[in-house]
Amino acid sequence: MDIYQIVAQNIKYIRKSLDLTQEEISERAGMTHNFYGQIERGTKKGSLVTIKRIADAFNIETGELFKENLSLLEKDLLMNEINGMLKNRPRNEKKVALKVLKAIYEK
Repeated sequence: MDIYQIVAQNIKYIRKSLDLTQEEISERAGMTHNFYGQIERGTKKGSLVTIKRIADAFNIETGELFKENLSLLEKDLLMNEINGMLKNRPRNEKKVALKVLKAIYEK
């Protein structure tokens, strides 16, 4: 399989696993949703810079998009999404998020 097809399949798989739209990911990646959609369908070939921007939008390492078997990545996708949301937040906001999670899950 062509490497661009592998990348296309992987970004579609990851996006759907995270229950995100093409518009949401393209906005995060700083590109039009039309261009993102073409990459996801494999009708356009993204540059390495573009592929890195997409990986960053998913909060994953760029190399993950080139793997032929993403089964090991699947379990970490949601944790990466949570980490990405909190990564640049102030410490006090991270503490609030932790308290909320503890209140929900520690019973």
